[in-house]
Amino acid sequence: MNIFTHKTWVLGFVLLGLIGCGKNSGEVTGTVKGRLTLDGKPAAAGCVVVCQHVKRGLSAGAKVDPDGSFQILMQDGPSIVAGDYKVLIQPPDFKMSHEEAMKLQAANKFPKLDDSVVPKKYRSYETAKLFMIVNQGSNKFDIAMESK
Repeated sequence: MNIFTHKTWVLGFVLLGLIGCGKNSGEVTGTVKGRLTLDGKPAAAGCVVVCQHVKRGLSAGAKVDPDGSFQILMQDGPSIVAGDYKVLIQPPDFKMSHEEAMKLQAANKFPKLDDSVVPKKYRSYETAKLFMIVNQGSNKFDIAMESK
């Protein structure tokens, strides 16, 4: 039995969104590093920052390190297409079988997740209301989540 994690599914969907939708040569790009916190403390290691270009639908993402730091990556590395992105945060992985994950995905239902790690409002673009602007060169994007 194959074991998949929620993180694997999230990153898999990010990568699927990138296929055929990559950067064009000569396009303006930047790099993005930041820090994710919850109530002023580093967020749990393994959280996933997921970003989607508002106009083009390009996806990018990052896995959060134990100190809360992250670097956003696209399919071909750390150069991110410049522009506006909407952002959501997913909690660290939880394990389930491939079959169970497929059923949950088809029904658009995943198990209830612990809000103490990533509050529910940060797990969707609509409720997170997080936006990132990527300019040419180096960019810093810190995310300060609040549990209340």
